[in-house]
Amino acid sequence: MDIVTGAITQVVKYLVSPFMDHINYLVYYKTNANDLRKQMASLGEQKADVQRSVDAARLRGDVIKVVVESWLSKVNQIEFEETTLHNELEERKGCLQRGCSLRYRVGKDAKRMIDDVNQLLNEGRSFAAVLDPAPLPPGLESMQTLDFHVYDSTKLAMDKIVEALKDEGVRMVGVYGIGGVGKTTLMKEVAKKMKKDGLFDQVVMVTVSQEPVLKKIQGEIGENLGLPLSEESLDVRARRLLERLKKEKRILIVLDDLWKPLNLLEELGIPCESNCKVVLTTRQLHVCRQMETQSNVELKVLSEGDAWAAGDCLAENNDALCEVANQVVRECGGLPLAIVTIGRALRAKDLYVWKDAASQLKKPSSSPPDIEGVHEKVFRSIKLSYDFLESKATKFCFLLCCMFPEDFSISEDDLLPYVVGEGVFGDIDTLIEARDRLHMQMERLKASCLLLDDSERRERCVRMHDVIRDVSIWIASKEGHDFVVKSGRGLTHFLEEDSDKNLRKCKRLSLMQNEITKLPNRLEYCPDQLMTLSLRVNDDLREIPDGFFQGMISLKKLDLVNTNISSIPSSLSCLTDLRVLCISTDYWKDRDHEPFDVSLIGKLKKLEILQVRNVNVTRFSEEIGELTNLKSLDLSRNESMSFAPNILSRLSLLEELNLEESFHEWEIEEEGLKKKEEDDGRILSKKACCCLSEETSLSSLTRLKIKVSNIKCLGSANNIPFRCWENLTHFSIILGNTDWFFTNDDVNVKACATGDRVVDLWSHHP
Repeated sequence: MDIVTGAITQVVKYLVSPFMDHINYLVYYKTNANDLRKQMASLGEQKADVQRSVDAARLRGDVIKVVVESWLSKVNQIEFEETTLHNELEERKGCLQRGCSLRYRVGKDAKRMIDDVNQLLNEGRSFAAVLDPAPLPPGLESMQTLDFHVYDSTKLAMDKIVEALKDEGVRMVGVYGIGGVGKTTLMKEVAKKMKKDGLFDQVVMVTVSQEPVLKKIQGEIGENLGLPLSEESLDVRARRLLERLKKEKRILIVLDDLWKPLNLLEELGIPCESNCKVVLTTRQLHVCRQMETQSNVELKVLSEGDAWAAGDCLAENNDALCEVANQVVRECGGLPLAIVTIGRALRAKDLYVWKDAASQLKKPSSSPPDIEGVHEKVFRSIKLSYDFLESKATKFCFLLCCMFPEDFSISEDDLLPYVVGEGVFGDIDTLIEARDRLHMQMERLKASCLLLDDSERRERCVRMHDVIRDVSIWIASKEGHDFVVKSGRGLTHFLEEDSDKNLRKCKRLSLMQNEITKLPNRLEYCPDQLMTLSLRVNDDLREIPDGFFQGMISLKKLDLVNTNISSIPSSLSCLTDLRVLCISTDYWKDRDHEPFDVSLIGKLKKLEILQVRNVNVTRFSEEIGELTNLKSLDLSRNESMSFAPNILSRLSLLEELNLEESFHEWEIEEEGLKKKEEDDGRILSKKACCCLSEETSLSSLTRLKIKVSNIKCLGSANNIPFRCWENLTHFSIILGNTDWFFTNDDVNVKACATGDRVVDLWSHHP
């Protein structure tokens, strides 16, 4: 009987179920339509996410997978069908009440589409990006141009530039004028206006400089467009950039500070077409002509009336100063840069200082400096502004800035090693005091307009106006400072003695951001008087000859950041007076990079700052414990590194320790002691590492970045050593196996321990 009943049940089920489906189409047509609308909303959100990723990929030049294109096509089709169904429902509401066939069809179509939408949602989840593409950096239009004022000459030039850019027949515009007349500031304002008025969808402005580095120019344009250029070949990069620029509807590219002609299409990948227009600024009209610009606009100096208006605030409503202030402005020759810099230098000074300044500006120079494109009046005003700086330390900090390449965004962290190496603040013993003093000097130089605030590009950074940098390099090469600055020149070889007459007496040599691949076996000129040497950002330099540092007995600061050297030459031990050593590489590009031996550094007893980042240090050896003068130690991004015991605890003066993405397997105290006993005081076991107590014994620490992956190091009660770290002002401390990628600057100090649980992350930056 049960068998018969079961069979009948199955028969009824197969007969009734399809019938009920059709009944449901008729009865629940409205529910199906509403459910479809909700599902379509979810599908629309997913489509938007996928489309954003697809758009970003297309702009990068990536090829979109066929399955993704097919999915988007299916989504578009079902959106059309759903919209048609919805419109039909709205148009025939009255008919639905009377017509069963229409309700049935709506209910059935809606149910079918719901199934299709669910399938599309599942498919979309398999390839939709988890994250949206990172937003581009703030555009030029969002940056304030605080020093821009519209005078007759600037308005005339601006109107001509705008008119030329609106002309369909003009593809390239040249803007020329002497250094310090305000070309860069003017073009920033024009570019912002073009974007705001909708004449261009994209506006990109890059600095070319006297010795253009093509790869850098391409990279900056690509970065502004969300196009990472990882290729090494200039030709390949140019083709990729060209392909990307052709996809823009209307784009304006401003090439600032051009000194010599470039083939924009072949060398950079910039097409001068109807959708891509170019404005170049230069100090020389002949550069515009060589570039075959269709329209050239001269930015002239200010008229006497405008010049006085520009310097109107100098006298600050002081009638006694008005006359002499007028003389000072007149001697600036209508050049805004000269007016601003001398005005800031004389602000709040008494009448006698103003008179002396006016007198000095009037005196003709017996031997005017030969600085290409810099007017003598601009030179005199900048030089006088420098002379008016109150202290030697402020002046020297200003000169140190010229060692960096043109348009370089200079942070206080970049400058600090140079300041410490040169002993600029002789009366200061701690790094925290040195940082405060350096910050004060930077504020003074910004207030004097000798440095420009660049925090919009990089937080707490400054940069030098190109004309001011030219003058500062001239000053730095004279007056006993003996700088030789060849940064950002595209050099492929180390300087020969006959390449610069100042090399024989050089004390400070900057070869930053070049393409040097080989160094001489030994420096034949000025080795015994060289105090600072920077080879920073020569990423094709992979080897330093063993004898290169011989004779450099006075060297105090050595910068080898981003040089990709694979080992330290034996002659490094000759640098017995070295105070600062900075080394880092891009060894991650070559995963077979040999371990980097740092034992030789232990001979440099006077070191105060040591940075050895991203060089594949595998063992921080005992010799480093001899560096008892060390105040800052940065060993970040040496992922395989281990610490021999009893090294950190000997660095009693250490104020800053950075082990980000580096050593984190701290020993538990008892295990460390046991390993030491097993070694019987002879050769340390390879596995023996230092204990966390060594780090917590450093009472002078103010900056700290560490990870403690084994929280047992904190003791049985998981006690965080607050008292040991109470002097910290900047710190990131990760507890557990959280990656550095997930660090969070907003975690509250008191939230580090909650009951018996220790949180994974403790991070704070005031």
